[in-house]
Amino acid sequence: MTENRVIPIIIIVLICSVLFSDPPNWQPITGTQYSMVVMAQITFNNELFDDSDNNMVGAFGPGEEEDCRSVAIWQPPTPECDGFWYFTIVGNINEEAISFKIYNSETDTIYNCFETIIFEDGTTIGIPTDLFEITCGETTIDKILTVNKEITLSNYPNPFKSKTTISFITAENKETTKIIIYNIKGQKIKTFHINQKTNQPVNQIVWDGSNENNRPVGIGIYFYRLNLEHSPIKKIILFK
Repeated sequence: MTENRVIPIIIIVLICSVLFSDPPNWQPITGTQYSMVVMAQITFNNELFDDSDNNMVGAFGPGEEEDCRSVAIWQPPTPECDGFWYFTIVGNINEEAISFKIYNSETDTIYNCFETIIFEDGTTIGIPTDLFEITCGETTIDKILTVNKEITLSNYPNPFKSKTTISFITAENKETTKIIIYNIKGQKIKTFHINQKTNQPVNQIVWDGSNENNRPVGIGIYFYRLNLEHSPIKKIILFK
């Protein structure tokens, strides 16, 4: 087969893959008594993910795809924002973990998003001028960062309501090590200074969900890391 004949065939295959993609049949569960609202901007591989070509976004409870809680509705761009996804998430039990998935029609593939929220009846997360950010794809923070085997970093409980203990073990013996907590926008929320002079094997701090001014921060997703080279970045969820 000549090259001139191969190229048109490839183009036809690509067109058919879009025209005959098979979107998922996500249907939110029925018979629920509670609901909450999320307004979110979604990025896939660091690019805005909108409703082009039958793209879809869903929110799911602990039962994954058999436990659909919302199929988001795309809100077109305005002078204030580039467009966003509007979720009305339903449920019967507060404090359940809600995760997100997207269906990318271009690849005919469902992708898991990295953010999780806690279901709370009557609450709203995000507004058109300050949207909740949802990310997925291979270029997100979870894929870019490499794990340093000489650093162990974790917290418990997670998600947490009032207090969580952040623990770390590191072979690097700095006199003062910092644990830095960021919000989902990358803004620094609080810094803890840990003195390692005692060389204790496990170092711990307790975070009570407050900022540098000791004022409570809002519910949602936060990240924390050490001020050490190649420190992993960990996700933490605060709910009330």
